[in-house]
Amino acid sequence: MKRFTSYQVDIGIGAIVVALALFVLVQSLQLNFYIEGIPGPGFFPTLLAIALGLTGVILAVVSFVRSKSSSEPFAAPTRNQVKRSLSVWLAVVASVLLVSIVGFILAMLALAAFLILGLERQRTLAGLASVIIIPLGAYLLFSALLGVPLPAGVFGN
Repeated sequence: MKRFTSYQVDIGIGAIVVALALFVLVQSLQLNFYIEGIPGPGFFPTLLAIALGLTGVILAVVSFVRSKSSSEPFAAPTRNQVKRSLSVWLAVVASVLLVSIVGFILAMLALAAFLILGLERQRTLAGLASVIIIPLGAYLLFSALLGVPLPAGVFGN
């Protein structure tokens, strides 16, 4: 069985990320970017696809440049790393499902609390402040600044 080096894996992942970003970009360009002066359904997917594509390119280029000086073997993630990664994905899925029930702010608050206090165990004043500031900042960015209507859930408007 062929063993891959760390830079080969990173270059491959960068290429996969760029391909995914191109697919999302092509799909999102079919949606309205703006509707009557406010961001439409294609706004965020387009911006995220561009950011994702740039991230993939940066990963591949940096890994290629570093490949000249290093050829360390790829180390598969540990069981703990896999569990932590799956926990993050499950938390994001749960928050997406919760947003229509409890609203944007409470779903974001639960997600931030789980990630910062639970998963990262940052039970400091800064951690607690982050749990409050991140959802409020996201709400202010989307609702107040961009004028995007956000779900209020069972609590009304």
